[in-house]
Amino acid sequence: MGNFTGGGVNAITRSGSNDLSASIYGFGRNQNTIGKSVTEPRTKAADFYNYQTGFRVGGAVVKDKVFFFLNGEIARNATPLAFTPGSPESRVTIANVQRIAAAANTDLYGRYDVGSYGDITARTESNKIFGRLDFNLSENNTLTLRHNYVDAFDDNIGRTSNNFRFGNNAYKFSNKTNSTVAELNSRFLGGFSNKLILTYTAIRDSRDVVGQAGPAFQIVDNGITYNLGQDRTR
Repeated sequence: MGNFTGGGVNAITRSGSNDLSASIYGFGRNQNTIGKSVTEPRTKAADFYNYQTGFRVGGAVVKDKVFFFLNGEIARNATPLAFTPGSPESRVTIANVQRIAAAANTDLYGRYDVGSYGDITARTESNKIFGRLDFNLSENNTLTLRHNYVDAFDDNIGRTSNNFRFGNNAYKFSNKTNSTVAELNSRFLGGFSNKLILTYTAIRDSRDVVGQAGPAFQIVDNGITYNLGQDRTR
């Protein structure tokens, strides 16, 4: 076993049976399902949503011989950033971020657009599909074919009371994963058994620039750090 660090997890998924069965599910929450802040003044949460929904269906293609199982899921999350300039929890003033934005948008810096410095909503979304076929080849041999597909992205940006990131300092992390597994389980005389696993995995990650491309700038003033331009590791 290889290609992991720290620990390996063996997940056994649901499979089909002779009985056809299916289900759907969903759950979600938004600003109306949570209470006000615990500190004074007690304020209501900004608008957000976080929900998940999915389905599963499984059954027999050939009774006692071939079974199928299919599972699909989507997840959507949109969360507004905290520590907006001028808010009680932030040390950053609107006047300062406007001064920096105006200075960047001059000929000296190529009229760089710093992006949003007000309210920003960060999103995380994913679509997942899992399919599986099970074959009873004989009394001592079973074959499983399964495929897992994930298409997801995450808006990467955050702020603190003394660390401010302009909108164009964010990046979008996107991922597409396809993983296919063929597993043959065999039992032999004398109590011996063997598991043969063939796996193909393709992972495609990308980090996309948000807004106008530009170099990374960092300004430190009075204990507050301002970040604009592309993140230096992107």
